[in-house]
Amino acid sequence: MSQSHFASLLEDSQWTMHMADRTVVRQNKEGDALHLLCYGLAVRVVDDVVLGNPLVQGEVIGRANFLGLAKRYPLTVRTQSVCHFRTLTYRQLQQRMETEFPLREWYELAKVQVQNFVEYDHAQQKVEIFHAKMRRRTEQAFNKHVHFTRVIRAKKEGTLDPERPRSWCRSFWSRPGGAGSCGAHLRAGSQ
Repeated sequence: MSQSHFASLLEDSQWTMHMADRTVVRQNKEGDALHLLCYGLAVRVVDDVVLGNPLVQGEVIGRANFLGLAKRYPLTVRTQSVCHFRTLTYRQLQQRMETEFPLREWYELAKVQVQNFVEYDHAQQKVEIFHAKMRRRTEQAFNKHVHFTRVIRAKKEGTLDPERPRSWCRSFWSRPGGAGSCGAHLRAGSQ
């Protein structure tokens, strides 16, 4: 894209500002806007997993949405500091393409490039999300094991108050994914 076409697109764009810890785009929400980060830091989040390094000046959100290749955003973007974006929609691009023929040529080339980028980025994200979720599950399993082992050891040594496991461990046993059958076994043994 030539500088003049880029400048004309920027003329159509709007400045938006987001305070720290705000959502710019939400995963699976429909949209057709391209957000160019001009100032600040933001993070990409998919299924509660933060992906990669923070987004910095010059990074773009919503390439596929802007070019009409996707209707929904594949990730959530949250600001870490005050952020300024230039925002441009697919409709604004279409209006420009009606009057500027070279922009149509760029659009066709950009669609192919962005489609390849989106496929590659999606594959990378899947790997990163898988590793993060496995790390989280491993940590949870280890914490459950350590907790269960400590309770059993204290019970064997006689240092465990019979009333304490029920109140002390109540939050552990009752939370989703708690000690499961181990918790039921321990509760049955302490009664």
